Amino acid sequence: MTNKMEMRSCTIHSICKFNIHDIVEVRHDEEWYTLYTNKGRIASVSYESIGISNLLSRCKKEGIPINEAEQRYLSKWVLYVHCMHNAFIIAIILLVLFLIVGISAWQPGEMLSYFLLFFGIVVVTVIIFSCFLLNGFRLIHAQEKALHFSFNQEMKRLNIHGKMHIDHTWYIVTDRESLNIIALHREFIKNISAPKIYRESYGDKSYKMIITAMDGKNYKLVGLKNTLQNVKKWWLENKVTNTI
Repeated sequence: MTNKMEMRSCTIHSICKFNIHDIVEVRHDEEWYTLYTNKGRIASVSYESIGISNLLSRCKKEGIPINEAEQRYLSKWVLYVHCMHNAFIIAIILLVLFLIVGISAWQPGEMLSYFLLFFGIVVVTVIIFSCFLLNGFRLIHAQEKALHFSFNQEMKRLNIHGKMHIDHTWYIVTDRESLNIIALHREFIKNISAPKIYRESYGDKSYKMIITAMDGKNYKLVGLKNTLQNVKKWWLENKVTNTI
């Protein structure tokens, strides 16, 4: 049996090669298996990667420990970074492309100007994507004010880790596809309307529903139909549970 292993990720189409005997530990979170050698991390492999089951079986056979990665407490920053993952990748790709163009068109004394221009474009791109998350953070702030708590401190108090959390009290998810953060506390909600079509473009539809808060104020929640339906279902289930 060969000690050389090759992993091809079906999500990012990248290849990493390594010797199985070089691995000293495998750590996993909600999305990735991270491989470590004595020199540190060598690769992160998606759960969906081709051959991941073979890798894990081989690690167990070789006695390589597979441990759960230490996770940060869930926080507003964690939600932001997780939701902006794809946007950051786009920004990095743009920066690399712009730098390649800048180098190819390089003239003495102009390199710094090219870099500042391209970096500025990347920053503006990230800011534009970040604006899509403002509604989610506005809703979190409204709940902090109404229920008199800090979201980050509440996550620590409840010992909530990871990038999403759903229980009878909290519904916290991120939607990378529509760049949306949904973090709802049950006590904040007085009523939730049914999802309705909000915007339609080239066959793609986005939906909205209105959340009526405990103080009577209305907040608009926009996202994919399935995402909003899950929020509605969660609230109705909790409503029934707390009525019985």
